[in-house]
Amino acid sequence: MFLKDLNQEEKKRFMELAVRIANADNDFAEEEKTMIQEYNDEMGLDYDIESVDLDSDITEIISQFTGSTSQSINKIFIELIALVMADSKFDETEKTVLEGFMNNYNIPESYLEEVKDWIKRLNTLYTEGIELINQSHV
Repeated sequence: MFLKDLNQEEKKRFMELAVRIANADNDFAEEEKTMIQEYNDEMGLDYDIESVDLDSDITEIISQFTGSTSQSINKIFIELIALVMADSKFDETEKTVLEGFMNNYNIPESYLEEVKDWIKRLNTLYTEGIELINQSHV
């Protein structure tokens, strides 16, 4: 949704972080893979998700956005929340990674709840849209 506005370096870092957070619970769900591919397409990247080192220090990856604007941080955070909610699970290991991001960029818990609520509403509207598309008028 919002990732096309990131600069090239932020886009690459985001993809690395997205793959890592999607794998944080050791369950790289199909919904998460689909979203990551959609992120790749949205940002015009040809990012190889298989190239991500799943053993690298995630706190180092998180800290690489230090020079980013607060708007970019918020965009990244919103998309990460959408990603972890894609498989309808919000696992403790995923939450731990998100908390690291939140702590690093001073994002309050209330903002996390606000974003989660917004994404739930957005997903409901998206499902309704699919139902409208699938209606037959013949």
